[in-house]
Amino acid sequence: MEEFPAKKAFSRIGFAMLIFLLVPQILAAVLFAIFSAAAPSVVEAGWFVWVASFVPMYLIAFPLMLLILRGVPNGDGNPAEKTKLSVLKLFGLVVVCYGITILFNLFSTFLASLVETLMGSAPANNLAEAVSGGSLLISFIAVVFVAPIMEEIIFRGILYKKLSPYGGKVYIFFSSLFFAIIHQNIYQLFYAFALGLVFGLITWSTGTIRYAIILHIGLNFLGTGVPVILQAISGGNYEAAIGVWGLIALTLAAAGLILGIVWFVRRRKDITFAPPAQALPAKRSYVCSLGMIFYWTAAILLLIGVTFLLPLLG
Repeated sequence: MEEFPAKKAFSRIGFAMLIFLLVPQILAAVLFAIFSAAAPSVVEAGWFVWVASFVPMYLIAFPLMLLILRGVPNGDGNPAEKTKLSVLKLFGLVVVCYGITILFNLFSTFLASLVETLMGSAPANNLAEAVSGGSLLISFIAVVFVAPIMEEIIFRGILYKKLSPYGGKVYIFFSSLFFAIIHQNIYQLFYAFALGLVFGLITWSTGTIRYAIILHIGLNFLGTGVPVILQAISGGNYEAAIGVWGLIALTLAAAGLILGIVWFVRRRKDITFAPPAQALPAKRSYVCSLGMIFYWTAAILLLIGVTFLLPLLG
């Protein structure tokens, strides 16, 4: 691949990620404002929150993001030999990822409680509000299938092509960071980054996003899909059913953390990265490129707004 200036590449990636971050937020707010004034009953419909979220994101922001990224050449991927994952390994990884999710979710919940103590109101949790307030079937499809597939295509697939010339470490770190920031709330920020590292490492090692998609679907099924199913079939016994599932979930999470720790202790030395096809200059020349500066600024302001300003507004 012909060498392309890293600063220019990262600037375009920053602008692309900026579009994908801001456009859905702005258009969703416009849609809610218009329909709240013109047709309040539509806003209250269970499907509206998903349409207002996914249409701006995947039908408008996504094509715009691709248009900006066209100027960044695709890399050749990981030059090392690719590995394959068996069904048993995939199941084990789903359990490990579930343990990671629960662990970091506890940390995020603690931070949210601190914010609530300071501000008098908890930070917004868009995912929980969308799932609890919408159609169960639509929520199930959106969270378990649509979001995982699209997010892996973007953050593990497209960014794999654009960041692979700079090596596995750069690809895994930045794709995880972009993935975490797109969630825009402290409830998901930390576990999304940790999971992004796992998904990115698996994609880099295997050369395909299909395993990351399977893991993401399996994880979202355990985290959101099972409670949605229980809510749909348990009727008046939902609290008892979710209580039993809570015990099972905690057992799975504990087993996943133990399995992950054992694997990391035994295999951490096997995690190696071939030299990148294109060496990076000093960090400030690409991390602080124009597009990235705009992106970091918008991401921080949005996160501050969701975490601290929205609770003040009620």
